[in-house]
Amino acid sequence: MSDFELLQLIARGQTRALESLVEKYQAIVFGLAQKYLNNWERAEDMAQDVWIKVVESAHQFAPQSKSFGEAKPWLMTITRNMCLNQLKSAHFKTQDLGNSFELTDPDPTPAELFESLETKANLKKVISTLEDRERALLTLFLTEERSLSEISEIMNLSISNVKVILHRTRDFIRREMKSHE
Repeated sequence: MSDFELLQLIARGQTRALESLVEKYQAIVFGLAQKYLNNWERAEDMAQDVWIKVVESAHQFAPQSKSFGEAKPWLMTITRNMCLNQLKSAHFKTQDLGNSFELTDPDPTPAELFESLETKANLKKVISTLEDRERALLTLFLTEERSLSEISEIMNLSISNVKVILHRTRDFIRREMKSHE
């Protein structure tokens, strides 16, 4: 049975057809989610969400002539878009970047400890004033430790733009932190 026929049956609520499609493509969907999210648990959750989306959207599947009625390109597009949406989501953008910076000595004095905590609090304030795109980029670079090319792909920007935005964001943070001294 072709993928197109399976999706027609899924659109009519036939679970056996869904089971067949999942069996055929689950490794591809999970692997792509893992590539984008770089986290096993988040990729598992995303794969589940993708299959829910497939059930909801099965009636919209329109096979492309070059895919010969296969659902693989369609599934990969759904997976990619959902992963990118998660990476750009408010939850992801508001991840606590302040904890990405180590500001303490192994044996700080009480005055140094207070200054470190104050600096960390100021850093969190400065980061919270960044635009969503800048904060997401910084999160990907510092917290997720993504490469410039990965960030470029995730954020749909050129590598040059990623470098410029990171540079300007760092300069902004430095200026703001100096003004808090």
